[in-house]
Amino acid sequence: MSARFPARARSPLPLLNAGHLQEQLRALYGARFPDGSARGKTHLMIQVNAGGNATSATVARSAGNPTLDSLALAVKQMMLFVPAVDEHGLFVPDEISLTLEFPPKGE
Repeated sequence: MSARFPARARSPLPLLNAGHLQEQLRALYGARFPDGSARGKTHLMIQVNAGGNATSATVARSAGNPTLDSLALAVKQMMLFVPAVDEHGLFVPDEISLTLEFPPKGE
């Protein structure tokens, strides 16, 4: 167990604003790839603070396209998660993995 990211009560942390995040990702992707030609999956490692905000993210596994990886990192500041809870019921920071698929799924 890491002192910075203690074990949490549930896994993975639920993303509270997944719909909004997908909308933003579709808009960014559409601006860069209007023909929808770029495909791939970017796997991110995301640090989440005790308030549920994504504070930093790194590419754990690339989509094989630097632009797709950049788009995945660009939406990090919009991510809001249910905060992790430690064994005492306190909100704690955590680290999670998240995969973003391109092209983003439509509604």
